[in-house]
Amino acid sequence: MANVRSLLPKVDEIDAIAQLNAAQIISITETWLTNAIPDRAVNVPNFILMRKDRSHCNKSIGGGICAYVHNSIPAERLTNFELPDPLKPYRLPRHTSTIILGVIYHPPSAKADDNEILIEHINFNVDSILNKYPDALIVLTGDFNPSSTNISLSNLARGSGLTQLVKVPTRRNNILDWCLVNKPKLFEEPVQLPNIGSSGHFSIMINPSAPNPVIRERHACKREMKDSNVRAFGRWICNTTIRGVGFLMRMIAKINLTPFMN
Repeated sequence: MANVRSLLPKVDEIDAIAQLNAAQIISITETWLTNAIPDRAVNVPNFILMRKDRSHCNKSIGGGICAYVHNSIPAERLTNFELPDPLKPYRLPRHTSTIILGVIYHPPSAKADDNEILIEHINFNVDSILNKYPDALIVLTGDFNPSSTNISLSNLARGSGLTQLVKVPTRRNNILDWCLVNKPKLFEEPVQLPNIGSSGHFSIMINPSAPNPVIRERHACKREMKDSNVRAFGRWICNTTIRGVGFLMRMIAKINLTPFMN
């Protein structure tokens, strides 16, 4: 995840970061894309692009979000969950059937009413998603600008049941970019990466947790060597006529089992 503050001149850098870190899903905020910029101008090789540009009626610069999903992952954009996405890789953790990815940009000019609208929107859609996909993994990433909007993480987490993973600064000493998930144990601690180009935000790398090793039960057979068992074995040897008994008797004599045969 990264806030890039203009995606177009930084596509090659994103491609390099994706290859270096073997990224599978990349979420971007502040793309600054418009209808005049075609998908082919911002495509990353081997990734599917899903973008939502800032409304053309808004003349101010900024905004826009997108997600890059590796083409090995079947993906579909769920536009009905967007304000005025599920992913289904072939390999998922147990009890997880679908991944729902959302990318959010909450501008620093947002007021208290805007915060409430966003929180209600997230809560409503999380409930709707889990009603339809009870085992879904929900991942919401983006720039929430909490230091300027004063959006309440505790209210958002309490209402949606999501956990905020990012614990490292994403811009100077502040955590402006969040990653909210409903299954935090499936992820490792986020890692801070350098900012992309001239963006003032650090990028964040979040890897899935390594699967727990399968512990297989091992059974060990142990021969009882108490005196009564050794005597019983000696009697069986003496009373059994089989090929090679003479050899066995000689071996028994060598290991001093003779006293137990009486």
